[in-house]
Amino acid sequence: MSTLHFTLPEEFQAALETIAVTRSFSARTLLFQKGDPVEGVYLIRTGRVALVLADAPEVAPRIVGSGTLLGVPSTLGCRPYSLTAKALEPVEAGYIARDDFMRLLNQQPGWTLTLAQGLAWELTDTRAQVSELLEEHFSRLVSSSL
Repeated sequence: MSTLHFTLPEEFQAALETIAVTRSFSARTLLFQKGDPVEGVYLIRTGRVALVLADAPEVAPRIVGSGTLLGVPSTLGCRPYSLTAKALEPVEAGYIARDDFMRLLNQQPGWTLTLAQGLAWELTDTRAQVSELLEEHFSRLVSSSL
């Protein structure tokens, strides 16, 4: 199990809250599923969410909680969601529609850098996980061929 450590600055969270619509999710329900058309981002207020690569069960889910902003890569790129987000327990989130999110970023361009830093951290962490998985896979291949 991996935990995403990057959280947003309080002033960015506060600005997001001013345009967010409250959405509540029961345990084991999906916030969004891989391949769903992008609608916007979700700012997790309470509860924990598992982010899962649906077609790669060997990859441990990332567990995120309060203060995490979900759906950023898909929302910025206007592409379908690349992960499945599943509530592990009751979750309350602030939902921000894509147009509102993009308008906020245009008004506060410094926050775009904040998001880029968070995405860079996530990319680096993901590459490390992929590297570990490849090492394990090749070790098993070598062991089984001996």
